[in-house]
Amino acid sequence: MEKLVHPTHCNDFKQASLGFVCAMLALVPMYLFKDVDWLSGPHLFISAHNVLEIIAIAVAVLIFSVGWNTRTFIKNGNLLVFSCLMLAVAIFDFVHTFSYAGMPSFISPAGPEKAINFWLVARLFSALALLVLAVAPWWRMRMRWDYVLLAGVVVLAVAGSLFMIFFQGQLPSTYIEGQGLTGFKIASEYVLVGLFLLAAMLFSVGLRGPKTTANISALVVSSLLMAASEIFFTLYQEVTDTYNFFGHVYKILAYVFLYRAIFVEAVTRPHLELAEEVATTQKQAEDLAHQARLNESLLELSNIASEHNDARFLAYAVEHARYVVPSAGAALYSVTNDALELLVDSGDANNALDYVDLTKLSRRGNFCANAGEVHVLAVQSKSDEGSQKTIVLLDPGRHFSARDTQTLTVWLESILTWCVRLEQEQQVNLLSLAVEQNPNPIFITDIDARIEYANKAYFASSGYSPEELIGQDPKVTGSGRTPKSVFADLWRNILNGKPWSGELINKHKNGDEVVEMTTVFPLKDRHGNNVKYISFKNDVTKSIENEKKIHQLSFFDQMTGLPNRSSYQANFAALGGEAQTGLSALLYINLDNFKLINDALGIEAGNRVLCIVAERLQRLAQHDCKVYRMSGDVFAMLLENSDIRAAGEWAVKVLNTVRAPMRLGEQHTMVTASIGLVGFANNSTSADEVLQHAEVAMYEAKKKGRNNFQVYSDKLHAGASEQLALLSALNFAMERQEFSLAFQPQVAMKDRRILGVEALLRWHSTELGEVSPGQFIPLAERSGLIGEIDKWVFREAARQARIWQDEGLHEVVISVNLSASRFDEPDLVENLQAIAEEERIAPGTIELELTEAVALQNPEQALITISALREAGFRVALDDFGTGYSSISYLKRFGFDKLKIDKSFIDDLTIENATDVAIVRGIIALAKSLKMATVAEGVETEEQWRSLQELGCDEVQGYIFSRPLRPDQLAELLSHS
Repeated sequence: MEKLVHPTHCNDFKQASLGFVCAMLALVPMYLFKDVDWLSGPHLFISAHNVLEIIAIAVAVLIFSVGWNTRTFIKNGNLLVFSCLMLAVAIFDFVHTFSYAGMPSFISPAGPEKAINFWLVARLFSALALLVLAVAPWWRMRMRWDYVLLAGVVVLAVAGSLFMIFFQGQLPSTYIEGQGLTGFKIASEYVLVGLFLLAAMLFSVGLRGPKTTANISALVVSSLLMAASEIFFTLYQEVTDTYNFFGHVYKILAYVFLYRAIFVEAVTRPHLELAEEVATTQKQAEDLAHQARLNESLLELSNIASEHNDARFLAYAVEHARYVVPSAGAALYSVTNDALELLVDSGDANNALDYVDLTKLSRRGNFCANAGEVHVLAVQSKSDEGSQKTIVLLDPGRHFSARDTQTLTVWLESILTWCVRLEQEQQVNLLSLAVEQNPNPIFITDIDARIEYANKAYFASSGYSPEELIGQDPKVTGSGRTPKSVFADLWRNILNGKPWSGELINKHKNGDEVVEMTTVFPLKDRHGNNVKYISFKNDVTKSIENEKKIHQLSFFDQMTGLPNRSSYQANFAALGGEAQTGLSALLYINLDNFKLINDALGIEAGNRVLCIVAERLQRLAQHDCKVYRMSGDVFAMLLENSDIRAAGEWAVKVLNTVRAPMRLGEQHTMVTASIGLVGFANNSTSADEVLQHAEVAMYEAKKKGRNNFQVYSDKLHAGASEQLALLSALNFAMERQEFSLAFQPQVAMKDRRILGVEALLRWHSTELGEVSPGQFIPLAERSGLIGEIDKWVFREAARQARIWQDEGLHEVVISVNLSASRFDEPDLVENLQAIAEEERIAPGTIELELTEAVALQNPEQALITISALREAGFRVALDDFGTGYSSISYLKRFGFDKLKIDKSFIDDLTIENATDVAIVRGIIALAKSLKMATVAEGVETEEQWRSLQELGCDEVQGYIFSRPLRPDQLAELLSHS
């Protein structure tokens, strides 16, 4: 291993290897779940892609910033070139992000190929940047060339971006919709993989030698992760699949390792080297100072040795040893009993006693000292039990009797008592300073609550001087707004000898009110009687104000000032606790078509409307009625102790109040509301359940035309539950392949020959069985699923048309309905053409049916789309004609191939029914004048057939000829027709 990695790289290599192994382990779950739709829907993937690219761009810019800003003191040429190339990578990645399919146009329309082109160029520049670090020696660049280099790279990046935007058609194709990546794209990715692996190999060569500069291990791992990232981009089929997502993730991981390596080289390493130099210099200075002290001491000791006796020389030696080594624990030695005896034996006892630490004498005894006696007395202290004091008596020729010893003991006790008193005074003084200098206000009162002492903080917090407060009752600083019950509780506790804590509302001398968290407790004498009271205070005014702000933000809507959903939850819980047997009601109020106000007048006008409605509802509310803003354009009114009848009266008042005209600037407008009403027994249900029931009733009011209210019932709940189950199953119907097509023939009136068929969608749910189109198609339109269902129907119809052609059946035109959401897609024509080409059918085989509502939703855009469809070869028919508000001028401009007469005009069509006959005759005559064919839907009787034949209708569709058939049944019918 040492042959491959030099020991100086070991720490970096271990950390980088661990990161690389963790990144590789992520491949296991990715492979196991590669077919799972991680990010369902293109919009969610675009959001995730944008987040990942923004992170990558930020890291690339950070790398450039570190390299550029450290160039003046690092002076590393290829690091500067590398940093400038990473800036180009950031520019290309930025344009790549805005070029991704689904993003808005950035100079030119976004699309997969445009995004891939910028991706490849960005990765090429990142590979070149790594190769610059790996191949070029660490050379110094003259600073006058740095701006030239930066400007050149930026100009190259911008010019390259503009070329790829305006001349995209001249670049090789990289992606084909529905098929995936082209050979050129895959080959390009493998070339990039090779470049990254080459960089990793070149970096790994540097691991064999000693570490000199950068974190080479991180550079190796970064190159390998970039290679892994590129491999992912050779595997995906769709630009939103799992491989694409993980390719971006691995690119970010590679950038992180790259940033770490560059940051260590440009910032961390210079600082570490500087810190090491400072530490070395400081150590050298300390060593020189220590050497100087040692030399000085040795010189002085040599002088003392010649001038003094052995005892003084020993004392000086100890003193100087402690001077040379400041730590007491590192001193040469201290004088002990043995040392004392040694000095005594040498005849220097008198001199030795001047320097002996007498507290270290542990035994009683005596010894000779200059023809006299030294007496060591161990005296037991009475005032400090367990403590032994030592007296050393030195008086040549005198003998100390027992009485002398007793006298000396009394004398010692007096001295000790005086010392204890002095120490206590010092402690009292210390405690006094602690109280006086305490930042929290403190004051002490006598038993009658008269202030005897207060510290500086108390006077500062109250604004009063000592002369104004000493001797006064603390009520002087009160505001008069503290409840009397608080003071009663305070006195009850302290009179019983217990401490009390609570909030008091006091007033500063300048009149400002403050809320103070106060603690009061009694001071007792030895008998347990209260003699003083001491109080500590802390100003919590700002904390309370912050709590109020938090409460305001948490429980109130910031725009209207109304309580919000959280407040509703809290009030509902309180309602159940206070009135357990009463009845209450909830009005769930949703403004009708509020989005139109935002779109037409702007968001500010919409917000003003919400505020006006909130003000009106608040004025309408009474004591037992609370108004909430739940979200967006939804309000709620909680009626406490109210039955359904009274709640209904309230709902009528709310409808009238909301729809009153309102003035917005120079114009007037009006909004209406749909209200869901639910009654409930207090404490019998949850807040969320009541809200859910009210919302169900509100949607029922929407269905019934808006500007009304509906009362919740179990039937509504069952209907909502059924709709929810239907929607849940519908979400998985396509994935479970539960959809199928049935085909109903359209026959010519003159010879009953089959001219075409209409594709009718059928759904057999594994959970719900057969579901009527009248049930699930409106639900699909409301839930936004109709677009994907339309795509499936068109592709399946095209596939079936090709199957019939391959079977040699005569060509029939298949009619397919287009929903409003599908018709509004900007790339509708291109997508339909692509499917027709894939299924190898002529566009004229498909007839697209539009309703009047779809065609007239945006007539000018509809004219463009219909013209494009007809130019592409598709037929276009107007379905359910007569049920909408078609304009004759638009019919003429649209140029439909066929008008389909709605079934409602056919049901009662007889020669005797003059009204329906006149309507159908007018439709047929209009179609003929516009050179359009007519098809009558829902023909079931011979009488209807004859009437239509007499009126000149071209084709009929209905049970009189055939019910909707499966593909195989229709094939058999076509083979015999």
